[in-house]
Amino acid sequence: MSDVSIGSLRDEWKKNPRLRLGILAIAGIGLLYLFLVVSDYQIEQKKNFDRIAKQYTKLKRGGLDESWLQHYEEAKNFAALVESRAWRAKSRGLAQAMVQSWAEELIKKYKFSGPSLRVEQAYEVTDVDSLWQVAATLEAEYPPENIAGILREVEGSEKLLSIERLIITKNAQTIRDPKRFTLGVKAYFKLEDSKG
Repeated sequence: MSDVSIGSLRDEWKKNPRLRLGILAIAGIGLLYLFLVVSDYQIEQKKNFDRIAKQYTKLKRGGLDESWLQHYEEAKNFAALVESRAWRAKSRGLAQAMVQSWAEELIKKYKFSGPSLRVEQAYEVTDVDSLWQVAATLEAEYPPENIAGILREVEGSEKLLSIERLIITKNAQTIRDPKRFTLGVKAYFKLEDSKG
């Protein structure tokens, strides 16, 4: 049966020029389509190669730049400094209590009059793993000649503290009257048990 169908196809091929032309046209279109697909694939591969070559060149140039090593060392040293100076606490609540205790000692040491202390909840610093900060705001009356002392105390602390704001308002009566000040500080903690 296959001999009959192959034979009849062969006969039809010889007799019918439109069939030959149609099949050749279909084959030509198929070859053209295949050529276009291969051409598109080749263009896409060239684009990918060029993109990867540019990235490689950038990375190679960046790798030869010795300032990257210097930046890495500076960042590493800064991280070590933060690690060594950060306060230590077992929980966020204890961190808050430590800042409050530190601020109360400051109030006693400098004999502030009319102090008001507010210590906020600890929250995690987003850019540094397991580093937390606690903000505190202290308001009190304070003799103007002692302002520099308290600033030196905060900035010179062995623990990691930063002054976020200092606002000094003067009473209108005389120059010697105590000034009212608002001091905002942040203390940075490493939690020994970060579940706290």
